[in-house]
Amino acid sequence: MTGATGSIGTAVLAELIAAGHQVTALGRSDASADKVARAGGEVILGDLKDPAPWVAEAAAADAVIPVGDTWDDD
Repeated sequence: MTGATGSIGTAVLAELIAAGHQVTALGRSDASADKVARAGGEVILGDLKDPAPWVAEAAAADAVIPVGDTWDDD
């Protein structure tokens, strides 16, 4: 899951965990990783702009939920 600590992603993360799903989320910082972990999710530290650290994990997932965005024009 991307965007798990944003306003929409936080709610989606909570619903997925409450429904019994194992959620792994991409986190850009230790603070966001901590927020995901406190909610019951797993964290991969990384950034949408650099997929190398997390692309294999995403490929192995049952589903990818893209709630995050880079908010760049390019």
